Amino acid sequence: MQPGKAAKTRDATSLPTDVTFLESLHDEYARAGPLRKLRDEILAAPHHATRDFRIVGDVLWRVAAGRYQLVLGEDSPLREVVFKDAHDSTTAGHTGREKTLERVLRRFWWKNASEDVAGWVASCPTCQAVRPRTSYPDGLLNPHAIPQRNWQDVSVDFVTGLPLTAQGNDAFSGALGNVTRG
Repeated sequence: MQPGKAAKTRDATSLPTDVTFLESLHDEYARAGPLRKLRDEILAAPHHATRDFRIVGDVLWRVAAGRYQLVLGEDSPLREVVFKDAHDSTTAGHTGREKTLERVLRRFWWKNASEDVAGWVASCPTCQAVRPRTSYPDGLLNPHAIPQRNWQDVSVDFVTGLPLTAQGNDAFSGALGNVTRG
């Protein structure tokens, strides 16, 4: 199957122009799916508008809180273009789930956008690499005091999760006794 304009726009190496994005969106309107069904319902409504949606300039918009949001299909490849612009771009700066969602919903809407943004941010390699630590910091390393007699202190290290041996073992331990010479 030949990829549509939206998939080609998504796979482009740079962000699309507004004209390219709208051409891809019009191609999405022609593709069978939830976006086409919603658009057909709005076209059949009086004045091409319902309480939440309307068509202006041959483009489907959602109206919420006095703001017009461009409607994308919940399966549209154009969502990834929006994610790249709202999260991955230099100006967006990988600012996390809440700020990315706010940036997306400022201009766009689709069903389950919040979950999709959360998934995008959670799978972002850059965000995962620089994400602040949420656990307590590691404890300080404190050396043992020098022992006064043989075998006064004994420490044991356990290494687990190793490949199974022929005997079926996946761990080993090593004991080290602090020995004094005297």
